[in-house]
Amino acid sequence: MTLGNNTNTRHSKLRVGTEKSVGLRALGSSFTIIILPDSGFSLIEITIALGIAAFCLMAVVGLLPVGLNNNRSSIEKSAAANVARSIVADLRAAKNTTNTNQSPQYSVLFSTTTPQTTYFGDDGTKVSSAPSGGLRATTTFTTNLTPLSVNIRITWPASLPAASAPDAFEITTTIDR
Repeated sequence: MTLGNNTNTRHSKLRVGTEKSVGLRALGSSFTIIILPDSGFSLIEITIALGIAAFCLMAVVGLLPVGLNNNRSSIEKSAAANVARSIVADLRAAKNTTNTNQSPQYSVLFSTTTPQTTYFGDDGTKVSSAPSGGLRATTTFTTNLTPLSVNIRITWPASLPAASAPDAFEITTTIDR
């Protein structure tokens, strides 16, 4: 076993191995091969490493549906909050006169305490009937006093009855009218 040529100081640290001279008779020359000790990974080590990697990958793949459902739910809740904000802004924009008894954009009546339903498509625009998806906004005035207390409950999908909808967003506010 040799460490290589120690006369050259730049290359004095070479890997330890055994030297064997091999001659190539066809070419008429010889050269030296350094055989290093056994190195690398065994088949068992590779199998264990692949098993660990597969287990981690399956855990990540198993979490994907949960992440996608949370993302969808977050988008729906954001849309519901935006619709509720729009209805509140519409109610506050209505002028306080005896002639104006409803909001300008969504035509929500101020004079009734019965729940009023407004439907919205997936893009948040008002539609005339319940779409297969979309949102249902139920607006209820709790008093006829000033300021008015209004409860807005957004449920989705709009095709289901409000009481059986799986998700809802609710806000209560007062409107000086």
